[in-house]
Amino acid sequence: GKGKGDRVEAAAAAAARDEEKQKEKEGGGFRGIGRMKGVYGVSEGRSDVESLPVSAFAGRDVELLPAPKPMFTDSEDRGTCMSMHQPWASLLILGFKRAEGRSWASDFKGRLWIHAASKEPEEETVKALESYYRLLYKGNAPAFPSTYPTSCLLGCVDVPSQVSAEEYKALQAKGSAPVESNESAFVFLCECPRKLVVPIPMSGQHKLWKLTQDQLAAWQRALRPCRWPKSSAGDSADTEGTLQPNSGAPSSSSSSAASASGLKPPVREDEDL
Repeated sequence: GKGKGDRVEAAAAAAARDEEKQKEKEGGGFRGIGRMKGVYGVSEGRSDVESLPVSAFAGRDVELLPAPKPMFTDSEDRGTCMSMHQPWASLLILGFKRAEGRSWASDFKGRLWIHAASKEPEEETVKALESYYRLLYKGNAPAFPSTYPTSCLLGCVDVPSQVSAEEYKALQAKGSAPVESNESAFVFLCECPRKLVVPIPMSGQHKLWKLTQDQLAAWQRALRPCRWPKSSAGDSADTEGTLQPNSGAPSSSSSSAASASGLKPPVREDEDL
């Protein structure tokens, strides 16, 4: 009802004030990141990933990538949503996960809202998945979330396309898709993750479903970009953005480390959600 929308608006306003205070504390914002070329989700001079607030990097001397312009506008948003189990849902919204697999095909293209299903995540699964992404990104990433909320709307990503498993592997071979392992029959490529300032409690549905339109505008205003740290010069010889979310892949040395260790993400059970 109207009360829920008012609470979201108030939370969004409070978050905006906190962001302004943080910028003032840091001396007016972030330094530039240089020019990055020729990698997935990155056009010359900008990155297609958005990020967490600076507070996520408390105590670390890091530069953050700037938040890019989303691929799709609010007016193009039809409120299309997909439910996912935790911890995969939050890791997608925060930019760790960049490819979401399903057993069914879809021609969907646009803004995709992400809903966390009701199943509570198992501690072993959370630890295994965090370890997987920690190795994949060589520690060059924001802190993992302290909690993985369920039965709520978390935020959204931009989906330029869904590809088949064969197409996904072919894109990976060319460095044009995320390096993370995905064994699903079909894969949504996900960019520009944005999280809500507060999760919105609600029930989900199967496959792609629609959010109620009366609250959509308020939820759009409550979205915040999920920005990642710029890769440090010492991470690898290839420092032109290859460790960044949605820029194609972590560095070749990082992906080789993941491959050599035989590390795979935990087996999932929600492909048919």
